[in-house]
Amino acid sequence: MNFFYTNLNSIYESEDSLKLIMPFESLHLYLRDFFLNNLKKKAPVIDPLDFSFRYKIDTLKTINLFLTLSNYGLLKKLYQLECDECNEIAFEDSIENFYECFVCKHPLLNLSEPSFDKLFNNISYAFEFCDELQDELYHDLKVPPSLSSNKQSDDKGGDITTIQSNFSVSDVLKHTDVSMSSITSEQCIIKQQIDDFLAKGIKTIS
Repeated sequence: MNFFYTNLNSIYESEDSLKLIMPFESLHLYLRDFFLNNLKKKAPVIDPLDFSFRYKIDTLKTINLFLTLSNYGLLKKLYQLECDECNEIAFEDSIENFYECFVCKHPLLNLSEPSFDKLFNNISYAFEFCDELQDELYHDLKVPPSLSSNKQSDDKGGDITTIQSNFSVSDVLKHTDVSMSSITSEQCIIKQQIDDFLAKGIKTIS
């Protein structure tokens, strides 16, 4: 078995929240197809909302899925923020690194109003492949998968919902469903980064 299939299967068996999305074989095919398309397009990062929209999967379940893949090392999690001044997009592996735009030096975060909604609603999630997964996918581009014989309406588990056009770190912080274990873990990571902000001089955060 290949690297991605074997590792995804192991993750799927360990994480009950993934079973709420769809059966394993379908999830593997959808993810593999989506990842290969990202490589074909030479996309700089993987946008989980594209996956959510393409396969009509609940946004929270999708974010939890991608965070889970990141926690197990298949993907690398990035935070994405667009500069209000010059529109340059920055990617960082930690929110506390968003101090100023590397192009125009404009402050990236509004530290004068450090509430969850105002401070984190313009930060979204993006992901990169781990090296081994990327190497395997490049090899697999020679024989891309076909989903033509799979009817999504028959394969998919979980609910089909209206897909959000934006999903920010603030949305993760507001989420309260403890069954989404990777989102719960992400909340702890963000709160630790908030503490780091406080240590740098922010007096309060609500």
